[in-house]
Amino acid sequence: MRIAFLSLFLLAVSAPADDWPIFRGGQGLRGVAEGQIASPLRLRWRAKLGKGACSSPVVAAGRVHVSTTTGALLALDLASGKTLWETKLGASTEAPPMVRENRVYVGNDDGAFLACDAGNGKPLWTFQAEDRIKGSANWVMADKTPAIVVGSYDMFLYCLDAASGKLLWKLETENYVNGTPSVTANRVAFGGCDGQFRQIDAASGRVARTTDAESYIPGCAALADGSAFFGQVEGEVRRLNLAKGTIAWTNKDAKDGVFAAPAISRELLLIGSRDRKLYALDRATGTRKWHFRTGGEVDGGAVVCGDRVVFASGDGRLYLLELGTGKKLWSYDLGSAVATSPAVAAGWVIVGTDDGTVYAFR
Repeated sequence: MRIAFLSLFLLAVSAPADDWPIFRGGQGLRGVAEGQIASPLRLRWRAKLGKGACSSPVVAAGRVHVSTTTGALLALDLASGKTLWETKLGASTEAPPMVRENRVYVGNDDGAFLACDAGNGKPLWTFQAEDRIKGSANWVMADKTPAIVVGSYDMFLYCLDAASGKLLWKLETENYVNGTPSVTANRVAFGGCDGQFRQIDAASGRVARTTDAESYIPGCAALADGSAFFGQVEGEVRRLNLAKGTIAWTNKDAKDGVFAAPAISRELLLIGSRDRKLYALDRATGTRKWHFRTGGEVDGGAVVCGDRVVFASGDGRLYLLELGTGKKLWSYDLGSAVATSPAVAAGWVIVGTDDGTVYAFR
């Protein structure tokens, strides 16, 4: 059984281009989708899931997976929005799901982390943390074992056997682990509310390098070109050299906290702020190239697809911009605030709102 699971796990080192199976699209959390997005986008369907807010959605094998603060994990048909199955998790669930080898992994506010069958939603195993889980999980090979890494407000980062949920190792920090850990090769990288950015050996759980980031890191880091890009609660955006553990540049243009996940294009870093703007920074130098003002806080991450960038705002609108200039190409009134990241797969743009509705555009 374990050999078969390992073989399946290794087959999909890269997600198919028409999938978005993990928060921010892939292990490095870069927020980049293949293909192109139509302009204007057209609404294909909407699904009202209840009164609670929706998480950032993920897409795999023709299904949209999303969790809700009413305590549900759902699978929707990508083409129609029809609910295929719903699993009650028993507590508010803000963490985005992750799909890996026909399993859906998700944590909730009771600290329960579950693996469910992606075909029918049946729980397969549960691991219990000591406090809430707000961030999504990521996957990694812990030596030769397919594993899942996830953080908790109990101040630990956990590494679990993907097949059984058995604890492989855990790492204690000095404050909440709120964001999703990033993964590159045999390293797990994450920042926390203790202001430290850690690089962890995936096999042993030992700290390989720690960098003092000087302020809380409330979200996740995107990894590219040997660097980690992340925002801080005081409004700074930083690029960290992973090999040296040093800060390559710091941008201070944002006038409020940066909670959003970064997106990394070939030349730009795209990141939102609570000052109601989306910023485009030169990836090499951190210099601002343009910014786009919205009517609300931008806590959700943007997604780059071809020469366009798509994101949602607390003003309840979904925006499509020209990547190179920040020019608005299209927007849509979702009718409710959004603090989540869209999923982009095969030309589809899927986004969940604070009033419990999932919208699908193409």
